[in-house]
Amino acid sequence: MARAAVFTAQHLGVRQIVAYSRSGFTARLIARYRPPVPILVLTPNKRVACQMQLLWGVMPLLVTEQTSADGEIILLVENYLKSARLVRPGERLIVLMGGSASDRPKTNLMQIHQVRR
Repeated sequence: MARAAVFTAQHLGVRQIVAYSRSGFTARLIARYRPPVPILVLTPNKRVACQMQLLWGVMPLLVTEQTSADGEIILLVENYLKSARLVRPGERLIVLMGGSASDRPKTNLMQIHQVRR
């Protein structure tokens, strides 16, 4: 999934790759491929956010809300990035997240999302 996100970002001209990660594992996977765009990682865990500062190209963002539903994660990501003025309406993002199908979610979902107004 991480390699697919980097490949898609390069070929679609996406300006940012965004990941919602509780453990930071997703950020490590994406950073391994050294994408030419920034990697924004939203996490509810302060310790994970501190660890993510050491990764290549990763900008950790601490969120206070925790959610597990896929649609809610997309809304959380969009609202947070718009309020922080990191995205503009109409921009496309690649969002990676773990599915809520198991007790221990792994990064198994990638969505190309266009920021709404």
